[in-house]
Amino acid sequence: MSAVGAHRMWIARYYRCHGPNTCLIPNGFCSLGFALPGVIAANLVFPKRKVMAIGGDAGFMMNVQNMETARRLNSDITVMVWEDNACGLIARKQENEFGRHTDLAFGNPDWMQLAQAFGWHRHPVAVGAHAVRESVRYNSIRAQRALLQ
Repeated sequence: MSAVGAHRMWIARYYRCHGPNTCLIPNGFCSLGFALPGVIAANLVFPKRKVMAIGGDAGFMMNVQNMETARRLNSDITVMVWEDNACGLIARKQENEFGRHTDLAFGNPDWMQLAQAFGWHRHPVAVGAHAVRESVRYNSIRAQRALLQ
């Protein structure tokens, strides 16, 4: 499951679907913050499948409270957060349209402490396609509720 943002282009281009409706990309038809509650819902509908969400830090922080929901529901999910400390795609669109952008930068929490506070596992991911692939593979067979960053 993809959230909205620049990362959805990467998912659309590189993720290989293995069946119908196995990759959900909103394509701009939903708001920031869709991925975390969406992947919790996917796990409720398909409890035997391993489900994963990928989203940016801005959207993730908009619904960060759902980390508690996932813990309470004992959701078996993996969430990968792409961090740029800004609403990066919005900034680029504003720059293209207006030649500048509003202040869209922000700070993020300590991801390890956040994961621990909600009873999640956290796994930092090194840069590069191989590292991402291995982190996803490792966490798909590991314990429930993993936060990849």
